[in-house]
Amino acid sequence: MLDIPGYRVLGTIRATGSSVLFQAVREADGLPVIIKTPMAPTPGASERERYRREFGILQRLQDVHGVLHSSHHA
Repeated sequence: MLDIPGYRVLGTIRATGSSVLFQAVREADGLPVIIKTPMAPTPGASERERYRREFGILQRLQDVHGVLHSSHHA
């Protein structure tokens, strides 16, 4: 199972051919989160671009209730 410091991964929500979604809890405050990670150890250029695009969308939604703000950049 995925091991990310500061998060307790509860299980897999969904796996596709290119990525996996995990249900987790942020240990600092107990908030539920969803973690998306690529299946491949080294994602291709198109997948990296898709993650950058999704990150940009999430950045624009950072003030919307329920959307967590991330200080990490892809």
